Amino acid sequence: MRRTLRLFCLFALLVTATVAHADIAEQRRRLPPPPENGCTDPIAGDWQSQFWTRGSWLVRTLRLRRVTPGAPQLNGVELVEAWYGPHTVESRPTCAPGSSIGWYLGESTLSGSFDGARIDVQAAPFQLRSILCGAFSSYSPDHFRGTLESAGTELHTRNDDGRNPETTVVFRRVSCVDGSTAPSPPPPPTPFVAPPPPRAEEGCASYLPGR
Repeated sequence: MRRTLRLFCLFALLVTATVAHADIAEQRRRLPPPPENGCTDPIAGDWQSQFWTRGSWLVRTLRLRRVTPGAPQLNGVELVEAWYGPHTVESRPTCAPGSSIGWYLGESTLSGSFDGARIDVQAAPFQLRSILCGAFSSYSPDHFRGTLESAGTELHTRNDDGRNPETTVVFRRVSCVDGSTAPSPPPPPTPFVAPPPPRAEEGCASYLPGR
C-alpha cells in the first residue's frame, strides 16, 4: 500500500511539473521582448503578462518602483485589462453595440519587497477605470510571489488572490525606470459605435452628406 502511494505521489509530481512547464512556455510565447540594452535596476520598471483563466483574458502590467534607491521595499501600480473570450483567441474582442462581452480597464496600488532574487507584492482593492464593452462584475486583488528568471528578464510568480486557486503567472520586463523600452502590444481598438443615419432635408427625399 505504501509503495503504491509513493508511486502515485511521484506520478502526481511529474504531471504537475510538466503542466507548469507547459503553462510557462505558453505564456512566454505571447509576451513582448525585453529592452535591448537591459536595465540598471534589477526590479524597478514595467513587467507585463498575458494570462487566460476561467473564460477571461488578463493583460496585467506591474509598474514597480523602489521606495528609496537600493531599498528592498517596493511600491507601484498594477494595470489590468480584461475581457471575456475563448482560450484559443488571444486578440481583443470586437465590441459592437449591445455586446455582452465584458471588457474593462482598472488598476490597483502595489506594495511589497524584493530581496535581490525573490519578489512579494500585494495589490490593494481594485479600482475600475473604464468599461469598454459589456459589464463588470468584480476583480479580486492579486498577490504575486516569485523569482527573477531568464537572466533577469522574467518574473515567474504564483498569484493568490484569496478567492481563486493559485496560478502561475509569467511577467516579462518591458521597460526600465530610465525610459528605455521594448516594443509594446498595440493599444486596444476604439470600441465600435454605429454612426447615426443621415438626415433628410425637409421636403426632400435625398440625403445630403455631412448634415
